[in-house]
Amino acid sequence: MQTLSPICRQTATRHRFATGFSCPQDGQLEGDGRLLYADGARYEGKWRADAFDGQGTYVDHLGNRYVGTFKSGRLDGKASVLYIDGTRYDGEWKMGWPDGRGTVIFSDGTRYDGSWKEGFPHGTCVYLFPDGKKIELEFDSGVLKRKSSPELNIPPDKKLPDFRIPLRNT
Repeated sequence: MQTLSPICRQTATRHRFATGFSCPQDGQLEGDGRLLYADGARYEGKWRADAFDGQGTYVDHLGNRYVGTFKSGRLDGKASVLYIDGTRYDGEWKMGWPDGRGTVIFSDGTRYDGSWKEGFPHGTCVYLFPDGKKIELEFDSGVLKRKSSPELNIPPDKKLPDFRIPLRNT
């Protein structure tokens, strides 16, 4: 570990390993760096004012990987999330939640293409299944309002991920 100010050293030593940071007088982590948490989670990328800020990669203690633009410790902008079960989300984020256009791709190739608002499906969305079938859905902030094919149902293992799990900072 590089030489850090006493306040910054306190922050860094709460975790297993920290490297690459500068630490101004206020003791907050700044710049490019890597931090490994005691539970195995890790973040590598840009920091500002003790928070993930800019391009970075966060891997939680389960192994789920978040790659993209962070602002004040939250995903904000374009980002991808790869879950340990093989599910992937690529799309827009705002203040830590999917917000805007995004696609969820399940490990079997089933796709959900649609819009999000504050972490919930919103607007017109489409499920595309590997066999070519599709379901068009209309959501209002996570509440299903309309389904194009009443005879087709979304299998329980193709439910959308719960994005309401906040990332952490130091």
